[in-house]
Amino acid sequence: MTLVGNTLYVADTENHLIRTIDLEAKQVATLAGTGVQARRRIPGGPLRETALNSPWDLLELNGVLYIAMAGPHQLWKHDLGSNTVEVYAGSGREDILDGPRLNAALAQPSGLTTDGKVLYLVDSEGSAVRRVELGPEGSVTTLVGPHDLPQGRSLFTFDDVDGVGDEVRLQHPIGLVYHEGSIYVADSYNHKVKKIDVAERSAHTWIGTGSPGTSLDPAELNEPAGMTVSGNQLIVADTNNHRLLAVDLVTKETREFVIEGLAPPTPTTEAAEDDTASLPITEVPAQQLTSPTSALVKVKFDLPEGFKLNQLAPVVYRVESPASSANFVTTEVLGKRKRAESDEMSASFEIPLTGAGKGSIDIIVSYQFCRDGTGGVCRFATQNGARLMAYNANRRDWLKTTACGFGSLALAGLCQSEASASASANPYAAQAPMFTPRAKRVIFIFMQGGPSQVDTFDYKPALDERDGEKIPFRDARKMAKSGKTGVETIMKPFWRFRQYGESGKWVSDLFPHIGQQVDNLCFLHSLHTNGVAHGPSTLFLHTGATALVRPSVGAWVSYGLGTENQNLPAFVTISPSAANGGPRNYSNAFLPTHHQGTAIGRAGQSAAEARIKHVTNPQLDSRAQQEQFELLRSLNAAQMGRRDDERLNAVTASYELAWRMQQHAPNLTDLSRESRATQELYGIGDPVTDDFGRQCLMARRFAEAGVRYVQINYGDNTSNPRWDQHSKMQRHEQHARATDRPVAALLTDLKARGLLEDTLVWWGGEFGRNPFTQGNDGRDHNPKGFTHFLAGGGVKAGFSYGETDEFGHEAVVNKIHMHDLHATVLHLLGLDHERLTYRFAGRDFRLTDVEGRVVHDIFA
Repeated sequence: MTLVGNTLYVADTENHLIRTIDLEAKQVATLAGTGVQARRRIPGGPLRETALNSPWDLLELNGVLYIAMAGPHQLWKHDLGSNTVEVYAGSGREDILDGPRLNAALAQPSGLTTDGKVLYLVDSEGSAVRRVELGPEGSVTTLVGPHDLPQGRSLFTFDDVDGVGDEVRLQHPIGLVYHEGSIYVADSYNHKVKKIDVAERSAHTWIGTGSPGTSLDPAELNEPAGMTVSGNQLIVADTNNHRLLAVDLVTKETREFVIEGLAPPTPTTEAAEDDTASLPITEVPAQQLTSPTSALVKVKFDLPEGFKLNQLAPVVYRVESPASSANFVTTEVLGKRKRAESDEMSASFEIPLTGAGKGSIDIIVSYQFCRDGTGGVCRFATQNGARLMAYNANRRDWLKTTACGFGSLALAGLCQSEASASASANPYAAQAPMFTPRAKRVIFIFMQGGPSQVDTFDYKPALDERDGEKIPFRDARKMAKSGKTGVETIMKPFWRFRQYGESGKWVSDLFPHIGQQVDNLCFLHSLHTNGVAHGPSTLFLHTGATALVRPSVGAWVSYGLGTENQNLPAFVTISPSAANGGPRNYSNAFLPTHHQGTAIGRAGQSAAEARIKHVTNPQLDSRAQQEQFELLRSLNAAQMGRRDDERLNAVTASYELAWRMQQHAPNLTDLSRESRATQELYGIGDPVTDDFGRQCLMARRFAEAGVRYVQINYGDNTSNPRWDQHSKMQRHEQHARATDRPVAALLTDLKARGLLEDTLVWWGGEFGRNPFTQGNDGRDHNPKGFTHFLAGGGVKAGFSYGETDEFGHEAVVNKIHMHDLHATVLHLLGLDHERLTYRFAGRDFRLTDVEGRVVHDIFA
């Protein structure tokens, strides 16, 4: 904003307009823009006929209104009193390049200030502060921060470094203000305000510790943005703390700047499982929770008509506990701001509890909501003090009413809560499919982190031909962050492609063993999905939802078909990761507990040590266990003889399953029973392939034994999983060497045993990677077009379906959304994704929600 006389000029960013507010008449008018976002670079034109693209800041100087136009990475101007608006600086290329005004490159300019002679701006994407000389021969130079690095590296060189000139590093600076020879910069992602001496080009931290926080002494910030000087004070918008700060320019004494009468609006909250109510809730009646260690809280927002939650801004909550309940909530969350998971109208989060007892929890939620559609007004709001009263049962009551997991004989099986007990006497019994299935079981091979399709299976000669060229791309990650796109540098594959098999399929040198299998494979080259970060996309792959708590694919298969083998669960997951969704990726959510996946080992643990927990009893020998089991079974039978209780039957069945698992499951994880030739086929014994080879062989053994859904996980517990090469794409080779031979061996082994024809093998990651550079030698996430492959289970062999564009970036032919793939997998198992539903909270839920289509063209 900028004030000229009694007129306030406002950059209406999401409406792509410049507005004026007459402060005396209190009238708002549109000065420039059409209200529609400009989709191409233009030189300018008449005020009300020229489409703008994300104006972020305004500054008036000497009768000229300067506009930080973030969308096209340019600085525009409007001579007040004229009828035109035009480009003033920036070529439109996204980069940090110095030079003559119209030849220089900017990177999402987001803040403007002046000393009365020249302009200063922050390039938020390039993390630099720029100087713009006025006049016809003016030029753009970089005051502090990286610039003019080759291959666009200036855009990705950010940090928190004080210093002089080019050595200074910022991270996503948003606002700045000039005062008496210095520039104060809101270094947003470093949670600091930095002070730049303009004459010396030096920058140092002025306030902020570098970590988000709310303290005033020392001053802590959380993504500061706008700033202005008033008298001897710097007024700072401490954005994520939802407060204004006044900082003394001499002493740095910091206090909250309070505007009387200014208060945020209040959302509607809901902490009960019924997420259909929309009335404001300030106090939830006491209720028994469904977990002894956490409370699942769901918040439904009563938003104005035509508005939805901003998916680019986090829903943040803070938990407080009254003194009387101080020991009810764990200290790790009390008073701390946490991020909730959200969709368009609701949010959810779990609050860790200390165990049995009673208590109250106060919850404060902050959120941003925007007008529905491609652009519009966004607003912030906070709900202060919704109170949830709850109690947890003691241990004995707890064991009576909820899931115990697999334990020793006394706690064996999966006990069902009274509310979710199955109506079937045996909840694990096999269920008839809805129609004739093509497959009986699934083995899903999850490649965590996002393998690059253009370096593996999606051969694109244009990448070699146009390597190094700069062309426009609609980068999903940049669009998610800022709504902006730009020019990117094409990067060719790091590995040579070769043709394999009778089908002549092109496969890169990363996968020579899988290449030998192409005539058994069905490649899907046109997948696209929801989410651009690992967490949301991984959850969407596994559950069909990016944020909400939903059952996983394996849980739905267990619910629909039961288990083929009464001695084993229907769904197992081998070496699952604790990150990016963690247990939610194999959760039953609101389905009955016995449909949750059984974890075998964990990521980070050697597969040689992977076992099902608690299937052995070191305290009793097998004879004593048998006698104890027979006694319990006779007591159960006597009790059931006195009354017909289906729930008791179901619990008894779960005990008996646990007993049978104690007898059978250890044999399945004991790979020493396999021949030496089979172990060598999978690469067991080779340090490179031993770990994943064991997972693949274990998967074959579980599938052969009748487990419906087996998931193999090649991943870890970090926020940047194994295939996530934002730099050093060469590391893809390490992961390919670890998995190529074992996956090919699994396919060979299944086929040799006659299992491949009715086992669907599914290989893939949560998304793909871009065909252009990130930094020097990395690729960023790409949810818009990537490759999975299927084998066996009734799909065409030696077949490729769908296409991406000439660069492998975006699916363009026969597009397959992840909902479509889920629907197709269920169909191959004889399940109709539209009929496989579960009633919960007054609604019929399904894996594909209200979407999904079966891709019949890939069926054999």
